[in-house]
Amino acid sequence: MKFFIAFLFAFLIATECLAQTFSSMAIFVSEDATGKPVAGASVIIKEAGWATKTTGSDGKAFFDKSMPIGEIHYIVSKEGYQGLEGTFNITTEEKSNTLNIKLSKFRDDRLLITGEVVDEDERDLEGAIVEVKVADIVKTAKTDASGNYKIELTLNRTQYDVSTLKLEAKCPNGGSKKTETIDLTRRNVIYKDFKINCGTVIVDPKLTPINTFEQAGFLFELQECKTSGGKVICKFLITSKGHDTELMVNVTSKQTSNQTNKQSRIFDTEGNEYKLVEAKVSDVTGNYQWLRKSVVKDVPVKASFSFGNSVQITKIAKMQISCRDLYGEYFIVDFRNIPVKQ
Repeated sequence: MKFFIAFLFAFLIATECLAQTFSSMAIFVSEDATGKPVAGASVIIKEAGWATKTTGSDGKAFFDKSMPIGEIHYIVSKEGYQGLEGTFNITTEEKSNTLNIKLSKFRDDRLLITGEVVDEDERDLEGAIVEVKVADIVKTAKTDASGNYKIELTLNRTQYDVSTLKLEAKCPNGGSKKTETIDLTRRNVIYKDFKINCGTVIVDPKLTPINTFEQAGFLFELQECKTSGGKVICKFLITSKGHDTELMVNVTSKQTSNQTNKQSRIFDTEGNEYKLVEAKVSDVTGNYQWLRKSVVKDVPVKASFSFGNSVQITKIAKMQISCRDLYGEYFIVDFRNIPVKQ
């Protein structure tokens, strides 16, 4: 009996303590320079399951019986203001759980614009021109081999009362372009990606030729390209690295199952495009839609791809061969600056 009473007493104490582990909290957000309430500010509390409240017209937000006793982490943000992060100690005395936050107007003069530019096939565009215009400032950058760009500038926000900037991406060959208007009011780092239908993508002839390519477990080694019967015929060795598998090459573009297969093609130095009309991998030939061939691991197989029906060129600026692996995943084999034997 004594044991039961002691157990019951301990249980009641534990229950009472449990009931006191949460408390309420009031937050008041104001503007640092003027002291005026900031309405619409977002207040996030990590320890309360990332609970979020928005301040009212009086700048206040209230968390009712949801704050765990002890140290909590808060994040306060509002468009046009510099966000704040910090800690606060929640006690069982609710009257003391009042947090005053002062936000400063966003005045950072440094601005970074960065992102990636790809073509309609989701492939990185090297050499694309990205231009930013804000107030009377104009600055440009070229994308690198991975299609990435970065533009840094200093914008005196006291001198320039602007809320937007204009960002434009142009194809490497000066063809298509896309323009976006970007909001400046709440950040000094802007991430913006572009997808552009450039059609014919010309590679700078000064770039290093590429005649080997490895992806999705396949190694493509280009042996030579030459003209024959009005076509450009390119010969390869293809090796599956590590396991027996199946290779599929897209000979023509055809829409199936709501997905467009990417075309295999070459571009000459003038930007003219020639599509793949026939492919041969070992003893398998394909001239319509997909060529399928089983490949034994680590054993190179010979392949040849024929492009166009009336081609007279001395150099391939860019070659794209659209393939799929055993699991149906697409990948594009890329080559550039390839001499063509006559």
